[in-house]
Amino acid sequence: MGLSSGPLRTKNEIIDITIPKPTIEITSDMHLTEIGSILHVVEDQIVIKVNATGEYKILDVGTVLVLEDKEVLGEIFETIGPVAHPMYVVRFNDINKEKAVRDAKVFGVDELSKFVFTQEISEHKGCDASNAFDEEVNEEVLH
Repeated sequence: MGLSSGPLRTKNEIIDITIPKPTIEITSDMHLTEIGSILHVVEDQIVIKVNATGEYKILDVGTVLVLEDKEVLGEIFETIGPVAHPMYVVRFNDINKEKAVRDAKVFGVDELSKFVFTQEISEHKGCDASNAFDEEVNEEVLH
């Protein structure tokens, strides 16, 4: 058996995901709130360092984020890190690498923002353990 030159992959891993950039128009009457800045840009992913703590609420997956000039950066694909200091990952296949640069300010559009309240998260048991095929564990394991 020969050695692979690429990254290690599991049998059921999905390699190519097509994620289109949202086609939302941000109008002049929409209000923006600065949420953080770009920390890293790696291939089709942008990691955003958040300015505020997640003590009371965090932005939910699917929330649209924009740059200072109101160009759509993308939707939050996932939240990583501790809830108290979350980072958001925006992911799509056509990142504008001229504008999506380290330390660029990132904004939420107030009228389009969705939130998760952290008190609700802390009331549910969770588990980071992965099951077969890197799937979440079933409910019986959590109780």
